[in-house]
Amino acid sequence: MKLAIDVHYRETFAKVVSVEFEQWQDSTPLDIHIVEMEDFLEYEPGAFYKRELPCIMEILKKSVL
Repeated sequence: MKLAIDVHYRETFAKVVSVEFEQWQDSTPLDIHIVEMEDFLEYEPGAFYKRELPCIMEILKKSVL
């Protein structure tokens, strides 16, 4: 299983999406997962992981079984 993950931040929420593939070269995903989060940190220069990692961990709960 391969996952492509992205996070899109808005003023009041973050939308986290993962697209699941069997192989990287597959043109059709096996599944798509979407999570919206209201609790996330502001961007901090040099510490982007503080904002991004909680979002990634939340989508992994849905993506990886």
